[in-house]
Formats: sequence, structure tokens, C-alpha cells
Amino acid sequence: MGIMDQIWGVFRKDDKPPKEKKEIGLQYIHAASALADRVVKIEPIGSSKMMTVSGADGAKLVSAIDRALSRLPDNANLMMAKSAALCCALRFKEAKATVDMVLDKYPDHFEARQRKEHWDMWEHLFQFPSWNKKKTVLHQVTAIALSRGKQVQIVRDGLNLALLILHPIQQREFPGGIPSDSRFKWIADWSETPEGSLIAHYILLDAVRSEPYRGEGFFPVYYPKEAGVEEGYWLLQRLAFVKRCYVVLAEGRNVWFNRVFDFSGEFRKNLQEMAFMAEEKKLPQNFPGFRRACQWHMQNLDLSQLTFEENED
Repeated sequence: MGIMDQIWGVFRKDDKPPKEKKEIGLQYIHAASALADRVVKIEPIGSSKMMTVSGADGAKLVSAIDRALSRLPDNANLMMAKSAALCCALRFKEAKATVDMVLDKYPDHFEARQRKEHWDMWEHLFQFPSWNKKKTVLHQVTAIALSRGKQVQIVRDGLNLALLILHPIQQREFPGGIPSDSRFKWIADWSETPEGSLIAHYILLDAVRSEPYRGEGFFPVYYPKEAGVEEGYWLLQRLAFVKRCYVVLAEGRNVWFNRVFDFSGEFRKNLQEMAFMAEEKKLPQNFPGFRRACQWHMQNLDLSQLTFEENED
């Protein structure tokens, strides 16, 4: 009997109270995620990435996720994870049917809608590097993308998709190190410049310095000609549906700070309003204009205005 069967064999009976069923379901999710970490490989290919997994291992993933679904049958994200696993097992018809099942129950589910509408363009769960709050090294794919300026990236966190807000640093900027309990936050705002619109975002970190560290980043809000998971417009639409993200500071592949940032109600409302604005405007693509808008914003914003509020812990 393999170790996975030993873990799963502990939980065979169905006569469990709801709370215990949920806890067992979470155990199954952890086991399935650990299996994905072992059998799914993500490698950089030029400016993109490639996923490799055998059909047999994909089938094992499907079975592992089915065990979790037996305890958490109404979990939409788990159902989407099963659809992704079915793709790994080359069972595409079943994968699409599973997406339809999610939409039947949850018609506003962001990921299901996108997979349904942009099946060939929209990457699934297991096509992204894995991440969690204990990681101290960036995946090679993540590090390469960061070196090319991608400061908002998507990762697989267990059996869910999550967002990384990254900023490159040099360790000498923090000669005393970065205490793990340092006060921090992420700020994101719509910036309307003479050169066009964009999202400006900032990591603020209070880490034994005379002034908070301020890491600046931008992403565009124009409507892309083709759907892409990590296009700025679609990142903003995703942000309108999530409740948290990871904030990560890294030097090369070395991670010096990795924390979960929970969105306040006010912050979520602001993200939703910006997503709605981008959807309403449907701005045409303009890469040169975006670069000029970034430059204008940097030249006209006083970073010292970005501070912590007195009541922010």
C-alpha cells in the first residue's frame, strides 16, 4: 500500500459530522496538492513556460481530487481543479463538462467563465508554479518573469489559483534584515495620466528603516486582443473576485519577504470599481502609450505621500 493510500485509508467512512467531513476534505486537498507538486513539472521555454505531466499521473490527480470532492462536493474551486486534472489526463471532453457543472451551480465563477469562453487561451490550474507562505525560493519561471518586469503573477496555491505581488530588491537595502512581523501593505490605484490609464501599485514595508520601503509597479488596463490569464486587464478582473494575495520581495530567486495580505472591505470595493471601469472603457491596446504613462506617473507622484495610517498594524 502506497503512502497516499495509507493517508486516504484513514478516512473511508461517510458517517462523519459536517465539520469533520470538511477537515477530512482539507486533508485530501493537501494530499492532492502534494501529488501535483511531485508529478507536474513547469519549465521556462523562452519567454513562456511549459507544463509536463504524464497521462497516468494526470489520472491519479483526478482520483485524488475526487476524494476531496466526496467530502466537499459543492466546492467550486475544487471542481475547477478536477477540470484541470482531467486536462492533464487528456480527458478534455470531461474537463469541459466539469466547467459546465461549475457554471450551472455558480454562474458568476470567474475562473469557470474564463475557461468556458477562452478554452484554448486560458491556462488551467496546473500550468502555474506552486506557491505557499513557507516558500523561500522563487520558481525559475516566476523569477524569470520578474526579471522581465512582471510584478503581478499567478501561482498555484494548493488547489487554488493565487496572486503574487512581487518586487525585486537587493539585500543590502535591508542591512538589518527584514523581520518576519514587519508591518506591510499593498496599495493599488487607478492612475489617469495625459498619456493614458494604468494601475499603479505599491508595496509598503516598515522594516527597521527611517522611512518605509516603497516598491512601485504598474500594469496596463487596456483590453487585450486575445484573452490571456496574466494580461493586465484580466489580472484586474481577477482581483475583483479575490480576498487576498501574497506580497513577496526577492533578490534573484532568493525570497526575503513572503506574507499573505488580506484585503479590507474598502480595498476590495476599490478593486471592484477599477475592474468595472476597465470593463466599461474597453481601452484599445497601446504599448508605447502605456510606457509613457508609467514615466509620467513616476515623474509626478511624490512617493513620500504613501504612508501607513495610524491605526494600521
